[in-house]
Amino acid sequence: MKIKKNNFHEIELIDFSLNKMSAKIQIGNVNQDTLNLVDGNELTTTSLSARYEYILNFNKTKDRKLVPSVGFSINLYYKYDNYSPIFSTAYPYSDSYLGSKVFVTPRLTHFLTSKFFIDLNVPLCFANTYARVVNVKDPTIPIADRKVSTIDFQLFPKIFNLRLGVGLKL
Repeated sequence: MKIKKNNFHEIELIDFSLNKMSAKIQIGNVNQDTLNLVDGNELTTTSLSARYEYILNFNKTKDRKLVPSVGFSINLYYKYDNYSPIFSTAYPYSDSYLGSKVFVTPRLTHFLTSKFFIDLNVPLCFANTYARVVNVKDPTIPIADRKVSTIDFQLFPKIFNLRLGVGLKL
C-alpha cells in the first residue's frame, strides 16, 4: 500500500500451518506374520506468523528504474506443539511460543516496467523476544514443577535472510 510521500506499507502472512503427525514403532516376526506395537506418538503443531513493514523510499521521483529504500518491520509469531504418546513409557507435553522479531531491511528495487519490479532485500534482525511455556503431564513431577514459563530477549540474534521477490504495482 503506497502513501503520499512515495513510501509503502507491506503486510505479509509468513506462516499459517496446522500439522498432525503420527509415528508408530512395531516389532514383527517374519515367520509368524505378526506385528506388535511397541511405541509411538502423535505430534500436533500449530503455527502462525505475520509481518508488518514500513518502507522508506530514498528516491522520490516516479520514473527511476533503481530505487533504494529501507524497511522497518515487526514479525509476530506463535507456535504450539502438543505431544501425545501411545504408551505410558513417555508422558504428554505441550510447548508454546509467542514472540516478536524486529527487523531493519535495506532494499533495492529494480522496476522492469512501470508496474512490474524485482525487489532484493536483506532483513537484519535487531531483536527477538518471546514467551515460552512448557507443560509436562508427568505424575512423578510435583504439580508446581510441571509447567515452566520463560521470557527471553535477544539483541542482534544470529538470523540471516536474503530475499528476492517479484512484484506488481497496482
